[in-house]
Amino acid sequence: MKRKVCKRLAHFLLLIPLGCFDYQEAYVAQTSTANYYPYIDKDFVLPQPSTTDAIFFGQDCKKQFTVPPIKDFNHDDKLHFLWFFDGDLLSGPRVIEPENRSDALIVLSLDRALLESHLGRSLDDAFFSKRHILQFFVADRPYKIPESRYLVDGALQDSVYWSLSFSNVKC
Repeated sequence: MKRKVCKRLAHFLLLIPLGCFDYQEAYVAQTSTANYYPYIDKDFVLPQPSTTDAIFFGQDCKKQFTVPPIKDFNHDDKLHFLWFFDGDLLSGPRVIEPENRSDALIVLSLDRALLESHLGRSLDDAFFSKRHILQFFVADRPYKIPESRYLVDGALQDSVYWSLSFSNVKC
């Protein structure tokens, strides 16, 4: 009798694992495409930005500020860029189309005439007595309010800036 009970118990225990395992296909969550930052390679920005030395401008000097082609691993992104001088929008929003991104050198020629037209006045002694900041911003979405660099949700940006010093002395 013990043998009969043990045999039935063994058969019963063999059936338990078969009923407990349920094989299902693995569920793979659908993820949205990752959004990557646009990237300015600062090694190729001209003149080289510096946090300690100001770039010197004489009275009739004209300097060019060049930003190299901007990288973005989201190949279909349009890139939107802005220039600021002392926190004020210097030039309106511009766009780099995805097909032009690898060749797009962005150049700003800065001189006294451009600054005076931007500021709406001639440059006075107070202007020459302090340092100024030139900033470049690039984003992968349009700026909602360009004057404040306000971006739509989910937008990513990169930037570079230069410290500038001006003089009334001729170049």
